[in-house]
Amino acid sequence: RDSVASRGLGDVYKRQLSVSYPRASIFSGLPPGIAEEIDGILSDRLSRSAHSSMRAALSHWRTVAGRHGWPEVIVADDPNRGGKLASFVVFLVQETRIKATSITNYVWALRAWFKFQRQPDPVLGVLEWDDLMQSVQVVAWVASEPHKPVPLGVIKGALDSVDLSSFTEVQSALLILMLFFTFSRSETPVPKSYSGEGGFDVTKHLQVGDVRVRSHFDASRQRHLPYAAFRLKSIKQDPRMERPQAAGNNDEIYVGQTEGVFDILLWLSRFWAFFPGGSHGSPSEPFFRDSERLRVLTYSCALANVRALFAKVVGPEISLSYGLHGLRVEAYNRARAHDPLLAVAQGGWASEAHTRYARFDVSSVLGLPSAMLGLESPE
Repeated sequence: RDSVASRGLGDVYKRQLSVSYPRASIFSGLPPGIAEEIDGILSDRLSRSAHSSMRAALSHWRTVAGRHGWPEVIVADDPNRGGKLASFVVFLVQETRIKATSITNYVWALRAWFKFQRQPDPVLGVLEWDDLMQSVQVVAWVASEPHKPVPLGVIKGALDSVDLSSFTEVQSALLILMLFFTFSRSETPVPKSYSGEGGFDVTKHLQVGDVRVRSHFDASRQRHLPYAAFRLKSIKQDPRMERPQAAGNNDEIYVGQTEGVFDILLWLSRFWAFFPGGSHGSPSEPFFRDSERLRVLTYSCALANVRALFAKVVGPEISLSYGLHGLRVEAYNRARAHDPLLAVAQGGWASEAHTRYARFDVSSVLGLPSAMLGLESPE
């Protein structure tokens, strides 16, 4: 009986907690002069750096609000508050070079500033807000590199413009497609420097042995589907390779064959043709190389080479507004439109599966490149 009674009292308590009360504020009903005292108390709870963040966030917000003719303060129950805050986030992602962690901090600081204006936190009650901020972690993780997507037309134009006699241009095309179809962060295939801190690291960067061409037999179509497999190693969210997918060093990303200039198997063949016998070293050597094919390709050189291809399409000035990370952003947006769960698996952002593709038919995975391009899978 005691147990039953305890459960009954617990249910009553839960119902009491779920009762909806009229909203009230500590600033309502105050005697004269007290409001300023409370402002001071609330202000003192934040550090000097927090107040600095609020000032920086407010400067960006004023730019956004002024552009759209909005009042500076988002007042309580503004039905458009979600769109206004989302516009602020888009501005930070596309028009600044602020990384994701700083964007998150600026959003918090702006929300705090609104509360100092004696308004409720404008995020409360806004649907999809958590999804938006999670996506910011994907599209804006790189500091000081443009975050905006590289349009598919620019990518295609760059691939079409490649001089097939140039190792540098062929390799750049392959790198573009590798980043585009695997959603890999730009630090995955290449290091920042030739040696020392930021140099080539076998636990992080792409080696010859990390790239393989295989085939999968599709029983429904009674044919073999060729694909490229790229082994993913230490990554930003898992530097020690403790994720289940990496067990046994077998976390591979599959890229299926597609049509025309976007076919990664075609570019792999062209790339390997520059090396005697189609092999460019032992499995432990760097996969991507400098123009002499002797040393590892560094990030700065890779970015310059890829931008040189973009410049053939949009000109040198506009090409500087695109970065390697923008390939990942464009790819993620396209894959998410096709299959959000498969996009997450391909990018490795979150999964409870023991292998990356455990929940998906391999043929569906290999068809993702064509789906991202709006094409039918090649027969």
